[in-house]
Amino acid sequence: GCTTNATRATGMVGEYVEDLKSSALSCTSGAIGAVSNGTSAWGDSSGAGITPGAGTWDLQGALSAVGASGTTISQIQIFIGTANGSGTTGNDVNRNWFALDYAGTATGNPIVHTPVWRINTSGATTYWLKARVTFAVSTLTVTGCLTARRVY
Repeated sequence: GCTTNATRATGMVGEYVEDLKSSALSCTSGAIGAVSNGTSAWGDSSGAGITPGAGTWDLQGALSAVGASGTTISQIQIFIGTANGSGTTGNDVNRNWFALDYAGTATGNPIVHTPVWRINTSGATTYWLKARVTFAVSTLTVTGCLTARRVY
């Protein structure tokens, strides 16, 4: 184990990898980037995705949504996928997917998380935080983060 707050080296248990999309992705009256306005398009909410090295990892994603005054959100869905773009490749509703039916204004700034998903990888797979937000009236921005911690 590690008795300090230091990040573990590559290949060591405790190694940490993240993909943070800290600049907000915007959507105004149509599907742009990671979110959609009243449609069912999936998009990537993280930046370049992460490719953990060979081993066993715990993955988790988080998404924050912020709307302009008057924007209403009806649903937020996120999952960790194994393909870039607008598809649902890698989605497993029993392991790595979360949906929130949200009947409120987006100014409440909802934040949602995927469950922790344990994966075994050869190191050749890239993982992406995928999102679909259904909202109406005005504008909405999202930020996302996908993290991985080596456990074996």
